[in-house]
Amino acid sequence: MLKRATEEVALPALTTVLEELVERADKYKNLPMLGRTHGQPAIPTTLGKEIVVFASRLNSQIERLQTLKLTGKLNGAIGNFNAQDFVYPDVNWINFSTQFVQLLGLEPNLATNQINPYDDMIEYFQTYQRVNGVIIGMDQDFWRYISDNWFIQEVKSGEVGSSTMPQKVNPIDFENSEGNLTVAYGVLETLSRKLAQSRLQRDLSDSTTIRNIGTALGYSLVGYKSALAGLLRIRPNVEKISDDLNKDWAILTEPVQTLLRTAKIKDPYSLIASLTRGGHLDEAKWESLIDNLPITDDQKDKLRQLNPENYIGLAVSLTEKAIKDIRSSRRKK
Repeated sequence: MLKRATEEVALPALTTVLEELVERADKYKNLPMLGRTHGQPAIPTTLGKEIVVFASRLNSQIERLQTLKLTGKLNGAIGNFNAQDFVYPDVNWINFSTQFVQLLGLEPNLATNQINPYDDMIEYFQTYQRVNGVIIGMDQDFWRYISDNWFIQEVKSGEVGSSTMPQKVNPIDFENSEGNLTVAYGVLETLSRKLAQSRLQRDLSDSTTIRNIGTALGYSLVGYKSALAGLLRIRPNVEKISDDLNKDWAILTEPVQTLLRTAKIKDPYSLIASLTRGGHLDEAKWESLIDNLPITDDQKDKLRQLNPENYIGLAVSLTEKAIKDIRSSRRKK
C-alpha cells in the first residue's frame, strides 16, 4: 500500500509541482531580484535561480522515492524456518524464500526476527520528510515574496480574503500547504523514531503506530495540492522587484572589497564596511565611493560598469544547467 500510494498518488502530485517550478524558473531566469541573507538585503540574484533551487532539491527527493526498494520476509515465526525445516527438511528453504519474496516485487530479507524490520519503510518516511521540508521552505519564501509585494496573487471571484478586510488577498494556499506538511512531518518523524525498534523477537507497539501512515501521506498530499494551487495564482510584480533591487546600491560592496583584495589593498573589508555598513547608497553616492577608492582608473571603470541589475554572477547559466539536468533526469524515467 505504501508503494502504491507513493507511485500512484504522491509522485504524480509532486511531479506536477516540480514541472510548474521548472517552467517558472525557465521563464524568470533573467529577472534580477534582491537576494537576502538573514532577511537583510544581500546581493542580487534572479527569480528563476531562486525557484530552480527548490526545483532541483525536490527533483532529487522525487528520484529517491522512485528508486526506494521495499523488503519482505518468509522465514517462520522468529526468522529461523524452524517449523518449515522440521516438517520438510529436504526443501532448500533459503532459496524458496528468496524466490517467493522476489515474485512479490520485494527485496528478500533473510536476517529478521518475527517481523521484517521497518528500515525500508523508514527510508520512505524520511524521504517524504525531506520532500516536505523542501516544499515548506518554498511556501515560506513565496509567502514572504507575496508580503513584500514581489508576487501578485490572482484574485478569485467570490473568494473571501478576510472577514473584516475585504481588500485583502491572503496567501492562504501557501499557508495551508505549510500547515499540512508540518503535521505530516511530525507524524513521519514519530513513525521513523518509533518503528526503528522492536523488543526482542516481537512486540505489538508497531501495530497501532503504522495505522498513521495514511494520515501522514494524506496530510502530505493536501500540502502538495495546496502548494500547487498557490503557484498557479502568482506572478512576479516586476516593477516592485526592480524598485527594491535598485533602492540601495550598497549591495554592490561585495565586488568592491573583492576587487580591492586583488589590488593588494590592506584590509579591504574593514575599509568598505567603515564607509557603508548600516548606511545606504544611491547611484550618486556609489559613484562618489568609487572615485575615492585607492585603485587605478581602469579598476574604477570596471566597477562603474556594475549596477544592481547586472551583478548577478552566473545565475542565468546555473539556472539553465539545473533545468537541463532536471529535464534530463525526468526523461530517463
